[in-house]
Amino acid sequence: MRRVLALALLLGAAYAACGERPYTLELPMGLAGGEALRYRGGVLELSGACFEGEDLSFEAERLRFDKKTGRVEAEAPEGTIRDWAFAAQTLSGTAEALVLTEARFAREGVSLKAERAELRGEAIELFDLYAEAFGYRFWAERGRLAGERFVAEALRATPCRVGEALGLSGRRAVFDLKAGRLLFEESVLRYYGFCLSRPERLLLDARRPPKLALPLRLAYGDGLTLGV
Repeated sequence: MRRVLALALLLGAAYAACGERPYTLELPMGLAGGEALRYRGGVLELSGACFEGEDLSFEAERLRFDKKTGRVEAEAPEGTIRDWAFAAQTLSGTAEALVLTEARFAREGVSLKAERAELRGEAIELFDLYAEAFGYRFWAERGRLAGERFVAEALRATPCRVGEALGLSGRRAVFDLKAGRLLFEESVLRYYGFCLSRPERLLLDARRPPKLALPLRLAYGDGLTLGV
């Protein structure tokens, strides 16, 4: 994930010069440029491509634009979306909605991986995701990035330092990226698979994973036993 952040910084100058590429195209969502241009069957293809939009900038091996449908496709795009550095296997869609596959996002203290990400309006919708943020790890079916908030649904999480031993699962979690606070809703706290608590709301300081003094003892005599 550090590679994604470093790449965004290194490509800053390239984005500024996107309009100076040998070939440029004005697309509905921004400006595209490339080192080579090919036109076939109503589809324009740029090689060594770049793109500049209001909230999205990236470099890509190839970028295709279908003049009839207004659809854009990019291979291996890497760049920035709002305040996030990103890299993906593919990018496709129209000005109304763009879809990323095998996407990775990063900013200071936070990294995300998603099987699919959709850019709609001011939010980024995530599906089948894994995240690392300020000492916690998350797995979730769905997520949403909007401003300084990361919302995950149908998730499980654990402090990285203790691996899988201590874990939380819950219906929903709201992560305040600016304040570093994490709110779990309707969650279950487990230790080595044993249910310890079912808090309706659990607020954590994401920059300080909890130090729990649990009144439990584990023994491995004739099998695993748990006591107080």
